[in-house]
Order: sequence, then structure tokens, then C-alpha cells
Amino acid sequence: MEYHVAKTGCNTNPGTKDNPFLTISKAAELAQPGDTVIVHEGVYREWVKPMHSGANDKMRITYRAAEGEEVIIKGSEVVDNWVKTGELWTCEIPNSIFSDGNPFAEEIWGDWFIRPLRPNLHTGAVYIDGAPLAEQLEKENTANTEMAYFAEVTEEKTTIYANFGKKNPQDALVEFHARKYCFAPIRTHINYITVSGFTMCHAATNWGPPTAKQDGMIWARWCKGWVIENNTLHHSRCSAISLGRDGELGDNATVTNHKKPGFREQLEIVFRSVQAGWSKETIGSHIVRNNHIFDCGQAGVVGHMGCAFSEVYGNHIHHIADKEEFMGCEIGGIKFHAAIDTYIHHNCIHHCHRGLWLDWQAQGVRVSSNLFFENNGVEDLFIEVSHGPCLVDNNIFNSKVSLRNVAQGNAYIHNWFGGALLVFEERKRYTPYHLPHSTVLAGTSMIFTADDRYYQNVFCTQGLDYFNGCPDGIEEYMEQVLAPYYQDASMDVGSYWNLRQPVYIDRNLYAGGTKPYDKEKNYKAVETEAKLTISEENGVFYAEVSMPDMEIPCTVMHSHELPVPRMTEQLFETANGENIVLDTDIAGNSLKDKILPGPLQKKGKTIVFKM
Repeated sequence: MEYHVAKTGCNTNPGTKDNPFLTISKAAELAQPGDTVIVHEGVYREWVKPMHSGANDKMRITYRAAEGEEVIIKGSEVVDNWVKTGELWTCEIPNSIFSDGNPFAEEIWGDWFIRPLRPNLHTGAVYIDGAPLAEQLEKENTANTEMAYFAEVTEEKTTIYANFGKKNPQDALVEFHARKYCFAPIRTHINYITVSGFTMCHAATNWGPPTAKQDGMIWARWCKGWVIENNTLHHSRCSAISLGRDGELGDNATVTNHKKPGFREQLEIVFRSVQAGWSKETIGSHIVRNNHIFDCGQAGVVGHMGCAFSEVYGNHIHHIADKEEFMGCEIGGIKFHAAIDTYIHHNCIHHCHRGLWLDWQAQGVRVSSNLFFENNGVEDLFIEVSHGPCLVDNNIFNSKVSLRNVAQGNAYIHNWFGGALLVFEERKRYTPYHLPHSTVLAGTSMIFTADDRYYQNVFCTQGLDYFNGCPDGIEEYMEQVLAPYYQDASMDVGSYWNLRQPVYIDRNLYAGGTKPYDKEKNYKAVETEAKLTISEENGVFYAEVSMPDMEIPCTVMHSHELPVPRMTEQLFETANGENIVLDTDIAGNSLKDKILPGPLQKKGKTIVFKM
């Protein structure tokens, strides 16, 4: 059945094309498996709460914008009662307008929220003609700061004091955050929902760490099988899309009771979630594709455990947390915990504080054919306290820091590393790993560093000399482990603890004087610089590479031929257990007789991202 929604409609109508509903929320109350809700052009100021699940992937409930029509869902309301008081404009908002909490009274906070110190900023925001004003924590600062505001909250009303610079709010559209979400169920396990073709903005979302409820302007709230596609999502206070958990099994315990460190609370949440039924059959398997996401304070896409078994591709994500209004350890264009068997590919992520952060249990993940640049807050890719296998292939990493590697058991093949590589061990935290392609827990481990594979990459500013002295295979490693054991059996644990793990490194190009791994056999190191230029024309991103000629015996690689990670003992493969053949580059060009290192096999300008 089709339900229609239009600004000319009425909620007492039957919801047909000729007699549509007025609100999307009315259709969301009625839609059943197999139904489609078609929303026609206009601005809808509401929190859409899907009430019913689809039955399966073929009988889902679909919410979509009408073909060729601009449909905007806003978490904001309009304010037009501005009065000039001295140097500032003021308005009063009755608190009765805030049905789910006053965002101008709710501070942004939570586990791993580290800056600024309290008093913090709030989840509320004010916009004039679409441009956000900066929140001030003192009224006195507002008069001296253009495009800024201060909010004063009492029991009955909220007063906004604003400096609009040269703009007159009486001649402009001024909006303020009134709701937490634009599209989110009020309970868990609302499965098989499609959200397609909307513009959404102005959500008063809060900080979303893995140990708490993870807000998102669109929130797939601990469920299965959502498709979030072809949307434009911007100006969520914290995160645009959440594939994460709710707070039922733990909610910011670290900052509320201080009994245990955050990583210990998180570890317990993982165990409790497995016991409560977190599995491939119940949670995850979402698709997030072809969305344009920008201007959010924490993350474009966030998720703990709920992101498992998902696919994220074709998204253009930029200007996430780049203003650094607030900061913490959960920030990125994409920030996932426990992204088991998740496939992240063909995304363009730039001008973010951080590009992609895979934290904990990035097991069975593939990161392929993505374009990263100008993510200069920290780095393009951060893989943290995970044990593999994670396959990172055919990506362009072209920010100042390309990779922060605090993990083990991963493979990096045919990538362009235009910036630095930072490698660290982590022996204070034990994090989980799982049985292959499953949420079933198999063990926990610290990060010994190494046990990584680097093949057929281009390194421009920093090489792999960090790994000098590491064994170049498991055989050499085991010889070093067993030697002290044969001398003294009590040394068995100590030898495993103290030795650096093996690495598997070959057929890489090191340009601009970067240094190779000391045991690498087939490589080329040159003083000539390698450069990559990224340009954009009408939403199409091109890459053009300048690189010295080289003769390196590169091959078409197969994932099942890669050495198996030591901890997880899981093959590099698809979620279905199939071998991955790396026979195309980032643009889909076939690898032929003369195979080049890096993600580009053809010279000249190459299209590397197009929405």
C-alpha cells in the first residue's frame, strides 16, 4: 500500500495521492510491512517515529521523497519575535515547544567527552538563513562576537540573545533546535526500514560514545536491515546517522559513577550485549549509501556493534568536527566500534577532524577504494585495538597523517600513503575478538604491534622502517619464541610477551627518500617525490598522480593467500567466506601485465569519486 504526505494534506484524510496526510508521523503510525510512504515537496518540522517493522528485506517499510521533489525534515522551529535590545537581538521561546527536553538546557556530555571543561556547550543551536551561530557561554561575550548567541533558560521560557552581525533577523529566516531527532524510532528492533531521498537538518543530538545511547539525526536504534540512501544530511549538533546502540545495557557509567575506566565499561557492555542476543540474526546488516553528509559536530556516521555486517558506500562526507567546537574520543567522518564484516568502500571523506576511525573489533572489515584528503585534525584512517583481519586496499590517503595504526593482524595493499604513518603498541587494554563472521566471543588480547601485511603500496613521506628488526614471517617468529623456551620452560610466557610480531612486507614504492622495511626484498626507494593532485568539478573528484617510473614485480593478489592473523586465526575474505581478488584499482581499471603499486593504474586525471 502507498501512503502520501503533502503540505496541502490533512491527517484526517485517508493518505492517498489525491487526499494525502499532512505529516509524515501520521503515515509512520500506520505503515506496515511492504508499505511505502511517499512524501511530497515541502518543509516538515517533525520527529518521524517509525512505529512498525518491516518483515524482511523484501517486505520492508519504505519512506521516500517523491521523485524530483525536495523534501526537507527539520528538527528546528522558526522564531520571528526578535526585539533589538542594546547591541543584541533578543527573543523569548516558551519551553512548552520542547516536547522531548530543552536543548538549550541540555549540555553536550558523555564518556570520552574531553573538551571543553564544564560548563559545556549545549545541544541547542540557532541559524540565520541556514548559517549557524556560535554558542557563547557568557552573555557579555555575545555582544563582541558576530554570528553568536547566548541562551538563558528559566522554568517557563528560554531567552535567546543574539549578535547577527550586519543581518537583520526581522528580514531573515531564523531557526532554533527544537527536537533531538528527525527520523528515529522510540524503541529498539524496528527492523527493515528504508529512508530515501530526504534532506534532514537541525537535530539536537548529544554526544554518542560506545558506552552510552548513541544519538543520530537518523537513528537505526539497535535493529536490523535499514537502508539509508540518497539523503542530504547536515547540521546535526553531534552525529548525522547512528547505527549504534541504545543505553539499556550501559549509559555513560564512566562519567557518572567513576568506578571503572571507560574501556572496562565498554568491554562489559560487549559481553552483556552478546548475552542479550547481539548477533547477525538480530542486529546490523544496514546499508548506508550515496548520502551527502556535512557540517556535524561529532560524526557523519557513528555506531557501536549495530554497524556490524553492514555496507557503507558512495557517501560524500565532509566538514565533520572541523570547527572543533567540542572534542572527544568519538569523532570522525565515520566512527565505528565492532564493525564486524562491515564493507566500507567508494566513499569520499575530506575536511574532517578525522576521516575514518575503526575502533575495537574491526574484524572482517574491508576498507576499499575510498578517497581521503584534507583530514588534517589528526589523520585519514585510525585503526585502534583490533586484532584483524581488516583488509585496506586501493585507497587514497592524502592528508598530513595517512594512518594511525594501533592494531594488529591487518593488510594494506595498493594504497597511496601521501602522509605520515604512526604505529603504536597498546599493552594496557585487552579488547575482544570473535569467532570468524560471528559475534561469538573467542578471546581478548592486548596489541603487540605488527602482524601486519603491506604489499604494493606507495609511501610518499614516511616508510615502514618502524618495523625494522621484526621477523619477516611466522617461522622466524616462532623460532625466536621457542629458543628461550627450550633453554628454560618458565620463559614461555615471557618470550611471547616480549617479542615483536612478524610482518609481511614486499613490493612497495618509497618516494621522496622514505625508508623501507629492512628485510623487504622487492621494493624501490627513490629520492624523487611522488605527488597526487585532487581536483573537483561539478561534484566529480579527480586524482592525478606524478610518480617515478619503476620496475617492481607486482602481482594480482588474492586475499586467501595472505598470512592469517595470529590472534584471530581468520582468513582475509568476504563476509560469505569467499576469496577476494584484487584485480582492479580505485577507479575500476583492470590490473594487467604491468601492475603498478598504489591505487591508480592509469596516468592522467582519473575519476575517483562521483555521487
